Amino acid sequence: MGIFDTTCTDIFFPMKCDIYYATETQDKYGKMVKNWSLGNTLNCTLYTPNEKKMDDFKFEDYRFLKLDELVVGRIKFDPRQSDVESYYPMSHILVTNIRSNGCNDQLLFFESTETYEKKATVFELRSCRPYIGPYSTIEYFKLVLQRSDTQELNEIAECSV
Repeated sequence: MGIFDTTCTDIFFPMKCDIYYATETQDKYGKMVKNWSLGNTLNCTLYTPNEKKMDDFKFEDYRFLKLDELVVGRIKFDPRQSDVESYYPMSHILVTNIRSNGCNDQLLFFESTETYEKKATVFELRSCRPYIGPYSTIEYFKLVLQRSDTQELNEIAECSV
């Protein structure tokens, strides 16, 4: 198996991810409830960026450290468009089950907490922009994903006062 052996993977999109779309309903009290269903499985390339240079480190900047888990990358097709040709807003899209594409299908982003141990991390779509090539065609879509606060697809997140 060489580095350019493409029997198991695509060199430009070596990962797969599952795209879930929400349908909203109201409960008997009028509260909006999102129900998530699998829409697409798409080929992608995702990675975690380095947000700060270590040269600019100052101790005062890190008094309140907030770990904002971002994943950026690209995807061949528009994730806002479902497999039934309807478009969804970014607030109704989740990306999960990011795995290597090919022979071993290894899960790449997963949770390590006691409740969700070894479950795929759920990400919210923060940004989706098309990349226009030199011939005025869309070559791929640039993505920015953020780790979701709720890691269960149909978990209800409620704020307590």
